[in-house]
Amino acid sequence: EKIISHVKPKFKLAIRFAAYTGLRQGEQRELRWKDINFENNTISVHRALQRNKKGIPLVGKTKSINGQRVVPLNTFLANELRQLSIAQGRPDSDKLVFINDDNNYMADRTLRRQLTNACKLAQVKKIRWHDLRHYYASKLLEIYGKDLHKVTTFMGHGNIETTRKNYGHWLEDKERNAEDVAKLDAAFSL
Repeated sequence: EKIISHVKPKFKLAIRFAAYTGLRQGEQRELRWKDINFENNTISVHRALQRNKKGIPLVGKTKSINGQRVVPLNTFLANELRQLSIAQGRPDSDKLVFINDDNNYMADRTLRRQLTNACKLAQVKKIRWHDLRHYYASKLLEIYGKDLHKVTTFMGHGNIETTRKNYGHWLEDKERNAEDVAKLDAAFSL
């Protein structure tokens, strides 16, 4: 939240969304209102924005077949998304959720620049957009502990070994770092 407080208002939700859902940037940028189920507080991930060889954005598949998944949406984030929908004039279900001033895709470099500038203003170490996904993974491991199947599913990994390889050390260090987790929770709590 220290970083979020230094982000321009129109980008705050995009950054918070990335940290609280673990969606890859291309998945988030291609997210449409029809992909959000407010009754069940879930997000269906089916597509991702990719670039062709000329750098032109194209709608494509997720990184893997496992990238097509349903991700839980916490109540706080669901409420912020409802407010965004109202602010956008309750757009058609096929419209993008995160848009630029021209009602088109937010540029990936714009999102990265916002995050970099916020880190600088907050006087914290620079983080990459993908680090927001790692933050989400760390929270999943904290919540679900050793249920790597659930973590793997929410992250959209191809198999448990990918999750174990990328995040297993956090499980091993969990007891040793209980104090650090409490400090992180306090630092990032809303």
